[in-house]
Amino acid sequence: MTRQCSIYLKHDAKPVVHPPRRIPVALRDKCKKELDKMEKLGVITKGEHDANLRAVLQRSLEQGIRLNPDKLEVGQSQISYFGHVISKQGLSPDPDKVSAIREMPIPENRSQLETVLGMSQYLARYAPRLSEVTLPLRELLAKDVEFLWGESQQQAYDQIY
Repeated sequence: MTRQCSIYLKHDAKPVVHPPRRIPVALRDKCKKELDKMEKLGVITKGEHDANLRAVLQRSLEQGIRLNPDKLEVGQSQISYFGHVISKQGLSPDPDKVSAIREMPIPENRSQLETVLGMSQYLARYAPRLSEVTLPLRELLAKDVEFLWGESQQQAYDQIY
């Protein structure tokens, strides 16, 4: 059963401004699929998008909402956002972030290892077996285990980076 509805906006209505919210991880794939489906069905077209964008910018101007031109990017084929590159090909790791992770020194104690593992979690989305690879490193974090960096830890470290 398909329902249709209409939305009527008052021309003089003031916009409600909320801080941006991130899409929960569990819903990201579903949202992307739905947006792709809407584009394929012709619900969203580039022309409509551009017209809507112009309307939003015009309405923002009329309501006195200021946008930071240094942060505004329109018509980009890819953008870097929170350590990820978003493009037509999908989501990929930001090369600058990966480079920063690769340049981290080999950990010499528990605290440094926790930092390394925390930073490496950024790569989890792009490295499906990361938990298996980091197992020798995580074993050093167990209670009552002396921090001894051995061959298995070095191999795991090299596999991550």
